[in-house]
Amino acid sequence: MLGDMNGNEKIIDDLTKVVVERIFFDVIKNLKEAAENDEKNVIEAAETIFTRKT
Repeated sequence: MLGDMNGNEKIIDDLTKVVVERIFFDVIKNLKEAAENDEKNVIEAAETIFTRKT
């Protein structure tokens, strides 16, 4: 779909990494805090959301 990238793959990879990090920053921060505070319900909810069911 992107056609000939002409060597711009690194730019796309870097941009993708930044977008993913920004999306998941708060999620990861909250999970770390939940783990530090032994909030098992938060951790279990994350497992339910992020565990792939086949």
